[in-house]
Amino acid sequence: MKIMKKITFFVAFLLLFLSACSQEKEEDQLETVLGDEISISGFGGPWMSFTSINGEFAHMMGGGGGVLLNQSLYLGGYGYGNTNPISYELGELEFGYGGLMAGYIHESRKAVHPNLGLMIGWGDIRLKETDLDDNIFVLQPMAEVEVNITQFMKIGLGAGYRYVTGVNRLPGLNNKNFSGLNGRLSFSFGWFD
Repeated sequence: MKIMKKITFFVAFLLLFLSACSQEKEEDQLETVLGDEISISGFGGPWMSFTSINGEFAHMMGGGGGVLLNQSLYLGGYGYGNTNPISYELGELEFGYGGLMAGYIHESRKAVHPNLGLMIGWGDIRLKETDLDDNIFVLQPMAEVEVNITQFMKIGLGAGYRYVTGVNRLPGLNNKNFSGLNGRLSFSFGWFD
């Protein structure tokens, strides 16, 4: 998938850039808003989303990962795709999207803590076994409660709203058929200490 290659390249470039920026500073080096000591780590893992697409229950599988600054700010990439059939009067729909995410984890050292994020993505909705498809744009704010299981694993349970635009080629369908509330179960692996 072209978008996943772009996301992987972007995340790798960002990691290299942030690593270069975090080198030991000299005494006369510029002070920064994030402070003198910046902790940089990473995380990633699988996610499951439970939602409604075209009025039917949908299970979406995906994942995400990124760079974690001072155990509180993060920037990375993600992707989702439906795993169960979504029926439509002309056949079966496939729905997938991915993009960039950013967020804030409040008091990440506590066993249970909140995570607020925003995902921006692109993808497509396709009528299976045809050339009918729509390229879409997705904006998805989310709130999650994370639980620190170990120093390298977290489990999250959250909710969000998926705003979809660009649905105009599939007869009888519009943006509202693909926009809606969703629940999320996430597993994150990284170094969180």
